[in-house]
Amino acid sequence: MDVEFRQTFGGTLPPGFNVNLPTSGESTQKTESPFKPVDDGTEKVKEVALKLALSLLMVLVFALYIGLKT
Repeated sequence: MDVEFRQTFGGTLPPGFNVNLPTSGESTQKTESPFKPVDDGTEKVKEVALKLALSLLMVLVFALYIGLKT
């Protein structure tokens, strides 16, 4: 990770400021949700095709049901 440091005017920070901060994926308050990383998009082609096929099948079943009902 590249970090850019720019000179500030009017203030200086003590040595060691913002270094080695403890981090955690746990929530700090009861009302917060836990940290979950963003999906990296490694969903398989078979999974996508299966979802698409099931969706189309459901649409066809509902269309057939509505068509037979009328």
